[in-house]
Amino acid sequence: MKLGYFGYCFAHTQRNQRWLFDLRPFLNGFCSYSNLEFKNGIYYGGENVYLLPRGRDFFIFLITRSQEIVRKINSSNLSVEEINDLLEAEEQISFASYVLVQQNWLAFASTMHAPRIKTFSVFVNELLEKCEKRSIRFIAEPLLHTMSREEALNLPFIGQATLRVAKENSLGDMLLRQFGGDPEDYQHLDSFELTLKPMRRKDIREAVQKVSQSASSDGLQIFRIRAKDEIGGALQDVWIEGKGQIADWIGSRSEPDIREEINEKATANVLLREKINEFSTNDDYSEATLTLLMLLATLAIGPATSLIYDAAVPIEKRLALYSSKSEIAQLVAALSFTMLGFLATAITLLFALSDRPLFAKYQQRGHLDVLLFVHLAAVMILAASTGLAFTNFSSASTPMAFRCMLMLFVDGVAAVLLLMAMIANLARNSH
Repeated sequence: MKLGYFGYCFAHTQRNQRWLFDLRPFLNGFCSYSNLEFKNGIYYGGENVYLLPRGRDFFIFLITRSQEIVRKINSSNLSVEEINDLLEAEEQISFASYVLVQQNWLAFASTMHAPRIKTFSVFVNELLEKCEKRSIRFIAEPLLHTMSREEALNLPFIGQATLRVAKENSLGDMLLRQFGGDPEDYQHLDSFELTLKPMRRKDIREAVQKVSQSASSDGLQIFRIRAKDEIGGALQDVWIEGKGQIADWIGSRSEPDIREEINEKATANVLLREKINEFSTNDDYSEATLTLLMLLATLAIGPATSLIYDAAVPIEKRLALYSSKSEIAQLVAALSFTMLGFLATAITLLFALSDRPLFAKYQQRGHLDVLLFVHLAAVMILAASTGLAFTNFSSASTPMAFRCMLMLFVDGVAAVLLLMAMIANLARNSH
């Protein structure tokens, strides 16, 4: 059974915006929902679709049209083996898919007649529609990769290879000359597909290397090998030409063994980690970019204000301000403490509402992480301005310390105002 890996995100259908989101709370909320009529009302191709939890991040996804099975699933806590027994007894060709969901990515394995990732995407989007989130779409994209020919052909074990070459490729031309005949005989031929299969558990690396030497890069459409990156490791598909999905192979049969093997394969797949990081930091997703821009804009307000003050205020008045540094430092410390108290109250109230629809809407729209980051930045800036305020009570303090204190205080006020504006805007848009 093939185990495919996918990155996922949510997209706004009208704003051309994507954001990352942890899907697990949403799916677990659906699974724990007690309204059977709601859960029994999701279909794909006229068949009932079900999602059964097996822990916080592992799910069984199945599809059937048997009304007897629908009734039993809804009235019992059946195991997957019991469900499969029911399906076979009812002569239904329908089996389970296995889904491991993590933040920003998921692993999906299907038996021959089980629902595929497309069905799962339709299922999640159907749930969003039922929750009146019609402007939000769930998107799952395969995590793809390639490897250089030199790297791939030097892996310690190669078990199988597939090449697709155009007839103009050097290998294709060699095959045409071997077959003989006139060029007109092959005018409608597009390409050759050659598969090298080893004897059981045998390494064919040298044979693949020889064939590779005969295939030029021009007209090489697909070059894929099944190889191990270390002796004793698991076989993986490696794409040399053309992009292929990162995948593993599952050999277990029972549900507990499948669940354990999927977790083991996902944990051991080093290439998967690299591609998850690439997917999570993709420029298409606005969360990281938005956070960075807001942080830079907030930190720039203090220095910008200081420059404007220097340009607009004569030096005599600036010196007079510094002469009152102790009183000003006392005021900055008091106001910073007050705003830190406000921030502590705000975060407490926010998490007190974590089970409310408003909190879920913040999370679904991808802004919760940004909001928490701005909150943390505001706390750190105000704490730094408070620390500098205490240093200005000393006679050893310098004009630069005084200036930095004022700049950080202005940045802290700006961060608090930005946080208040975000909360107000999100509250307005969440209805």
